[in-house]
Amino acid sequence: MNPGAPDVNSALLEAVSSGADTILINQPAGLALAILKAAEEQDLRDAFNWIAPTPLYDLSAPDAVGEYWHGHIYVNAELAPFQVNGPHAQNWIRVMDGYAREEDPRDTFAQAGYLSAKVFTETLLEMDPADVDDRAKVADAIRGIKNKTSDLMCGPYYVGDADFHMPNHAGYMVKIVEGGYEIVRDCYEYEAPYFEPHHALEAKLGIK
Repeated sequence: MNPGAPDVNSALLEAVSSGADTILINQPAGLALAILKAAEEQDLRDAFNWIAPTPLYDLSAPDAVGEYWHGHIYVNAELAPFQVNGPHAQNWIRVMDGYAREEDPRDTFAQAGYLSAKVFTETLLEMDPADVDDRAKVADAIRGIKNKTSDLMCGPYYVGDADFHMPNHAGYMVKIVEGGYEIVRDCYEYEAPYFEPHHALEAKLGIK
């Protein structure tokens, strides 16, 4: 589907005609909601299992999908669902409410931006102030980040020195319900051969 000129009905019909029993909507929230609206118009809810990755984890989505879909869409949340409500999650909401626009999404990507900024700022504050304007020393400090924990993540955050970087390979499964999301599976590791190099790197770096 061309995201610049999306034809959600054609994409939906193609998925329906594939013979699958599950439809994964891997689109930004706006397009995902448009696809779900088209599926509702054709009353396709009970014909398939409906799943989505983290872009559909957005505080506005439960109201946007409406009662028709409540209890029928499962979403993988890469960071902690809002009701986990740890200290970092609470601070993230305060930052969003204090500095973001009302229409800015309260979603996983906003959480990730907050978390990245928090870790980066803490790293700079741990440095000698005289070294903060030294690009090479800042880069070394960033590569040295490891075992940073947060209630927003299921595992530790790290950077390290490697050709790849993916510290977050665990998450939650949630279900869209009236007024929010219900956690149906707490923190779990994603299982695939793809992650084997990441596990090997973490063992080498001493990631706990």
